[in-house]
Amino acid sequence: MNDNYYISMIMERTYIKEGLFLFNPLYCTIGTYDEKAKIFTSTGGSDYCEMTDTCQLSSEIPKAFHTLKTLDEINDMLTADYEYDEAVDAYEQYMSSLFYLVTRDGNLVSCQEFNISNLRNPKDSKLEDDDFYDMDDVSTQKEEFDLIIEEIKSGMYDVKQLQDLKKGIISDFKKYQYALELIDKNMTESNTSAIDINSIHQKITKTLIAQDLPSRRVLLELNKKLSYTDEELELDRHGILLTGSLGVGKTKLVSLIAKNLDIPLLIIDSTQLSMPGYKGRDIEDYLWNLYASCGRDKNKAEHAIVYFDEIDKKGSDSKSDVSGQGVLNTLLKFADGTDYIISENPQFPGLTQTTINTSKMILMAGGAFVDLYQNISKRNNKVGFKTENNQEEEPEPTLEDFINVGMSAEFMRRFPLTIHLKDLSLSDFKDIVTKSDESSLLREQRAFERVSTKLTATDEYIERIAEAAYNSKIGASGLSGVISRTTWRAYDTVVSNPGKYKEVILLGETVDNPSIYKLVEKEKTLIKK
Repeated sequence: MNDNYYISMIMERTYIKEGLFLFNPLYCTIGTYDEKAKIFTSTGGSDYCEMTDTCQLSSEIPKAFHTLKTLDEINDMLTADYEYDEAVDAYEQYMSSLFYLVTRDGNLVSCQEFNISNLRNPKDSKLEDDDFYDMDDVSTQKEEFDLIIEEIKSGMYDVKQLQDLKKGIISDFKKYQYALELIDKNMTESNTSAIDINSIHQKITKTLIAQDLPSRRVLLELNKKLSYTDEELELDRHGILLTGSLGVGKTKLVSLIAKNLDIPLLIIDSTQLSMPGYKGRDIEDYLWNLYASCGRDKNKAEHAIVYFDEIDKKGSDSKSDVSGQGVLNTLLKFADGTDYIISENPQFPGLTQTTINTSKMILMAGGAFVDLYQNISKRNNKVGFKTENNQEEEPEPTLEDFINVGMSAEFMRRFPLTIHLKDLSLSDFKDIVTKSDESSLLREQRAFERVSTKLTATDEYIERIAEAAYNSKIGASGLSGVISRTTWRAYDTVVSNPGKYKEVILLGETVDNPSIYKLVEKEKTLIKK
């Protein structure tokens, strides 16, 4: 092990109520810390966010890390001279009696530490020291509390001991009660948004580059809907339509929003939909998948976000078209809210049959609508206009514009709000490569790190890779393929020669010829062609 390694405690999160979480210690492990990504990676390859990270608190993953200690820091703290394995065991024992109450109010996160061993005093116990339970024998804090309860029930304590025990419990848990009361007070008295728009917008734009304005507009509209009661949702069935060229991030935006809001998301590939009796997929198939992904929680599934992807492909001049406008018309009842009988196996519906109502679902749809915006540009002799923030927006399309490209008027009336995602510039592609926290280059660099090699991209490489993606006309999604194509030969060289190279440098020429890159050994540099 080297100085880059840390020892950390892995914690498990338990949801108490909105904005309040309990973290219990699970085990200690060794790993490395990425300061930029703020991720602790264990030697076993598992990634963890910090316990008080707002992203972690909204994540479905309940495990997180708490504290990063070097070997020297642990030895100083425990006044010992441990090696790594010994230090892990000792630190795990030290941390096993601690648990943490974490409160979140918007972006403000506070953490309070509690020591379970302080809840009672072993010296006052009727039990002998050898009989008193050892903290090392208890794996979770729940078990600690369970032991206390069982001892009380069994009559192990006299009145004086019970009084002292009660004082200790009240002393600590009155702090919990205060936190709960404070949360309730803020929930009832605060006039805040249904969601933390600023925080979520910041997270989204770290991943989705160049779409700050449309992503904020979507969040603002969703904030209104999420503040509705179920009755209000049933009355306001108006959906949100996302438009924009291929690869600008429409589906990605919806996915990021659903993830950060912790709301189930159903993405329906509109191109696969067909009318009943024809080849293709039915709405019922998608709804069953949603229901299953929600753990067969009907209420959760009925409050999902539903996104009809590539809805523009259903535009047709033929109202009898079984795969075009005919499908759009069958979706009207879905948009208006209705019951669908779904089953895991339609051939044997009685075995797993249930009913899903769509009246409380949040509706979204997306499509490129290339012809529509070309028509608007010709009509207006301009691409767009400037906002007060000097950001470019496309002019709002009218219902007639959608009808002219074959969309059903009845369907489009269910999606009166159009939010347009702008085309990506060459500069945007560079930012996606270098700034997005889901950059394909970043993923490649992590892959090389796992085989103990640093991957470096020169400015020339980034410039050329951005140009290649920009010219491909397939949007940001094309970057992953382009970057992978340029790095696979270097990766093959590294994994075929374990421990030989400490760095691979990608050059401008690498984009045209993946066999050209620079290899850095321990003492010398080679040019591989």
